[in-house]
Amino acid sequence: MSSPAMNPIDAIPSLLSTLYEAAATPERWQPFLLELSQRMQATHAYLLADAPAAPDKRSYLLHGFTPNDMQRYADHYFAQDIALERALHHVSRNGRFTGTLDFLVPTSELKKLEIYADFMVPVGLMHQISTATGPVGPFASHGVAVWRPENAKPFDAVDLQVLDVLAPHLQQALLLNARLCEMAELQQVLEYGLDASRTALVALTAQGRVTAVSPHARRLLEAGKGLRLFADTLLADAPEHDRELQQLVRGACEATSPEGSLLPPGGSLRVHTPDAGVGIIAHVRPFLSRQSGAMASTAALVLLADPSDKPPARADILRDLFGLTPVEIRLCQLLLCTESVREAAEQARLSYTTGRFHLKQIFRKCGISRQIELVQLLLSLPGSDDTAAPRP
Repeated sequence: MSSPAMNPIDAIPSLLSTLYEAAATPERWQPFLLELSQRMQATHAYLLADAPAAPDKRSYLLHGFTPNDMQRYADHYFAQDIALERALHHVSRNGRFTGTLDFLVPTSELKKLEIYADFMVPVGLMHQISTATGPVGPFASHGVAVWRPENAKPFDAVDLQVLDVLAPHLQQALLLNARLCEMAELQQVLEYGLDASRTALVALTAQGRVTAVSPHARRLLEAGKGLRLFADTLLADAPEHDRELQQLVRGACEATSPEGSLLPPGGSLRVHTPDAGVGIIAHVRPFLSRQSGAMASTAALVLLADPSDKPPARADILRDLFGLTPVEIRLCQLLLCTESVREAAEQARLSYTTGRFHLKQIFRKCGISRQIELVQLLLSLPGSDDTAAPRP
């Protein structure tokens, strides 16, 4: 005898486990949809998360549908989907919908529609249950639906109960996933910004464990200039420097604790390389987190500076940022230290007419229209005041 089919209610704990795994690991959304289909004995399923701020980021996950199926649906049948229209109407009025296709569109009405004859029958769709919820986080709407073919048993009240239980958890999982994605993107932006500004930053816990290192800081620590990372610990190569560094770190960390500290709250240290070369300067500062208790992990920040690390020349910034040619860059630099375009052109060994031509090109590339605006722009740029030619 064959074993009896598993009651869908009994599958809820496993489905919830997979669902919340997907919230933290996006690769698990597809296994969740596959497991839901199997537990509900469905041949087709989809999960939709619709972001109104970015319509091109509407996210579908599919099971059983081919890319051609979805292309045909999007191109022609989406606008005719009365069931979807009525489900969204329920969501707009009640905030949520869980029900069968037959509840939305009676079978007698459905079989008269073009979408039934030309899309549902060829694909093998008939019995459907779905759950949809209104706005949550960045999503205008989201939901999940499963289908069985016409020759299969229709979905019943137990199946509906499963989707009804899953609905609020789906909402929370999608919201958690969106927040985690935002945090990951913010981390990438901050890392890029720190690296672009050549900020070398190391974050430490109250126990002195390194939790974050900016890209430029990592390069400095790997350059053999007196400081290094070892097993999540920031160390100085010279013992006397290391003792001073650890004392500064302890003072900074204890300054943020409720008990306070008898040590100075951080400070600065300059370390030297073994060959007495130029080393790194470390500025240790307390970090007071807005989080509380166990959520507050960072207690101190260490800003690193390399005295031998020269800032990029202004000429390189003008070339990289605005696409100026060497002649245009030279003219810009001369305009900072001369009184007129004619004088700058003469020093650049250009005729006045040619100098005016290049100045117009500079205005166009920099998006400005007056010489005073160009001077203000040049003075606002970071980098050294270098009148040498840009690097190749």
